[in-house]
Amino acid sequence: MPSRLREVITYLYGMSEYKLGMMFKKLQTYMCRPAAANHNRPATVIVSGAVVFFLLFFFAPFGLEGTDARRRTLLAGGYALVTAAAVSVVAYVGPILFRRFYRPESWTEWRSVLNYLIVLLAVVVGNFVFSVTVFGLPQRVWLTFLTVCIAMTCIVGAVPVAIIHLYVRANSLRRHTEESRTASLLPGEEIASAGTPPGLAEVVLGGGSRDPLRISPSDLICLEASGNYLRVSYMRPDGAMAQRLLRTTLAMASAELEGCAGIMRCHRAFIVNIHYIYNVEGNSQGLRLRLRACPYTVPVSRPYIKNVLHAIRP
Repeated sequence: MPSRLREVITYLYGMSEYKLGMMFKKLQTYMCRPAAANHNRPATVIVSGAVVFFLLFFFAPFGLEGTDARRRTLLAGGYALVTAAAVSVVAYVGPILFRRFYRPESWTEWRSVLNYLIVLLAVVVGNFVFSVTVFGLPQRVWLTFLTVCIAMTCIVGAVPVAIIHLYVRANSLRRHTEESRTASLLPGEEIASAGTPPGLAEVVLGGGSRDPLRISPSDLICLEASGNYLRVSYMRPDGAMAQRLLRTTLAMASAELEGCAGIMRCHRAFIVNIHYIYNVEGNSQGLRLRLRACPYTVPVSRPYIKNVLHAIRP
């Protein structure tokens, strides 16, 4: 093989490996990000059953077009009830048996995907039992019919799963938008707890490092964990924001800032000074804070939403 061709093949292989690695990293980041939790389980149960009934009765797939209206109604209604029952079991029994997995504050995209797969599996089992009972299928064809049942459930179930997913996201977006409207400050309005308590006129961040930062707590805007470092955003005397990278952790900084009024944790990777908040935005994943002089928004994860909102609007 010519050396030039070998170089091209090696380059293409390296590029493909790099792109696959980047794609996997992006997918991993997406799957680990917070997802919208289901706060209206009765609605998802009703919607899933209604969608299945609509699809089976009006579109009549899988040979249902050859049945009369009464039999089609009974079959569509039966499969709809099976679907609703399976969704109910996962929605209500799942959080009781697996409380840690279903905690809303730790709900992520990969948990959401796994939950939908569990729902589909429960529907497959229900459809199989219902079909065997109604049609009186002999035991020798059960394995073959189970394969068919899996395919049929995945085809039909993709529609209600997509609708439920969109509904959950829309409902979460509405809730967080309402929370952000309640928490947002009016022009010129100040945080009720503004002010730095006596005796804390200055703190030292990164005291164990070679180059610590001495700063007044009132000048701190936010702190962000960045690997083994801490990115500190603070207000300069000229009113512009400056940043400093310290070799310390967010936990150590939180201990050093203990007792400073208005400085609180809002995310596993962020500490924020609520006195700089001028607007609160909501999306399906949670809340985001807009801070004076800060060009980016700061996320508020679900475990901290209640505390942050109480601090803004006591």
